[in-house]
Amino acid sequence: MNKAALKTRNPASAQPPSGVGKLLRRAHRSYSRKLQDRLADHGVSLAQYLHLRELWELNAITQVELSQKVGIEKASSTAVLDALEKQHLIFRVRNAQDRRKVNVYLTPAGQKIRDVLSPTAKGIAAQAVTDLSDRELDILFSVLNRMIANLEDEG
Repeated sequence: MNKAALKTRNPASAQPPSGVGKLLRRAHRSYSRKLQDRLADHGVSLAQYLHLRELWELNAITQVELSQKVGIEKASSTAVLDALEKQHLIFRVRNAQDRRKVNVYLTPAGQKIRDVLSPTAKGIAAQAVTDLSDRELDILFSVLNRMIANLEDEG
């Protein structure tokens, strides 16, 4: 479909030529793959980075809360946390008030690795939008936030 045809279509009924889902999946895969490659240079997987990133913001949360924030099942999170513990980046302690819960804490090394991993992740984010104008970025964020709201809306 050419640009002229896209401009004349009714936006309310228009479907992008590739499909929104397909483009979002492709962008996510490309972004994740690039980030994973750069994180691997530092001995950290993408899943480990996502857990660390949450802990940098909310250290000492429960394992269940951390899993929810990362957006994965507790069982999957346990394997990631086991690996982070072996790397001496986190430690876990049974919650004193509720023995069923386990709190996750960063070690000093887990805090310090932020100085390396955060710039690495920010570099990939900058690469992803390198030739987009401020206006295009504003539109991108607005559209993505609206899509999220549309899909998360229960009404």
